[in-house]
Amino acid sequence: MRRTEPLPPQITDGPFSVAEGRDAGITPGRMRSPDLRAPFRGVRESSAVEESTLTLVCALQTRLPARAVFSHATAATLLGLPLPPRFHVGLRIHVAVPPPGRAPRIKRVEGHQLALDDGDIVGCDGVPVVSACRTWAHLAPQLSLSELVALGDAVVDRRAPLGSIEEVRAAAESLAGRPGAKTAREAADLIHDRSESPQESILRVALVRAGLPRLDVNQELYDGFGAFIARPDLRFPEYRMIVEYEGDHHRTDRRQWRRDLTRTAKGRRGTGAGSTPRGVHPHREVVPGHEEVARAAMRYFGCGEGVALLESDSQRVRLCISSPSSV
Repeated sequence: MRRTEPLPPQITDGPFSVAEGRDAGITPGRMRSPDLRAPFRGVRESSAVEESTLTLVCALQTRLPARAVFSHATAATLLGLPLPPRFHVGLRIHVAVPPPGRAPRIKRVEGHQLALDDGDIVGCDGVPVVSACRTWAHLAPQLSLSELVALGDAVVDRRAPLGSIEEVRAAAESLAGRPGAKTAREAADLIHDRSESPQESILRVALVRAGLPRLDVNQELYDGFGAFIARPDLRFPEYRMIVEYEGDHHRTDRRQWRRDLTRTAKGRRGTGAGSTPRGVHPHREVVPGHEEVARAAMRYFGCGEGVALLESDSQRVRLCISSPSSV
């Protein structure tokens, strides 16, 4: 078997352009070897590296102009912001250049021409990306209201904020007269810095748009002695009622499900499936889908205590109404 010639030490770490390879003395035949691949025309990288948004970005950067920045869904991914699954199908890289530069026309690349201020560009993983607030605005035409709120909640997340609610609102106003402006304005008014998952955000939007009252988000609850009770996802303080979003792992993990039931039972009656801890009462009703949450809630407002369990194939939402002595 023919031995593969090692690459020169100056370019063995990470992707390199074909021009850089030539300058380093790599022959055309060596650059066609199976241990290298071409993620983009004129670029080579190790075939052993698992392809991801970051590896593609690093590879593409070797052939982009100096003022190019990564934008839209690519910026959101690099910044760790949540996007709907459809954005991860057929991975494409979004690149923006300032005018009068022409948007890149490269296979697997979506090119954009964007006028950006210096404050609109941040560094992330060693590459320039459009800031979180600007990225949120750029994605407004491609997202539903609920999806845009979930993205904005992640931008202003109090645990590690990438921007403020005021900055997001300013970004929404900058879209005036352009696609996505109406959705962005509505979303900016619904964004909350205490939401902790996209699913919680989407559920909150469904409840708010259904006309239900003001919601507290991930607020700690204490009893009359100052002892911690719980930190529910959502809470209607006027009605002493909590709403919990439960991902599929809550349903499939038996221990997690029992912990959730026990938390619901502490100070109030609750419900669940499977083995029921002592003091937890059977659910009164099963309603499929988030669109039914509001109607279920309104039916229960007149009850002193009780629970509605709302299920779908991959998620479970528990709607809990506390007894008068709690919450």
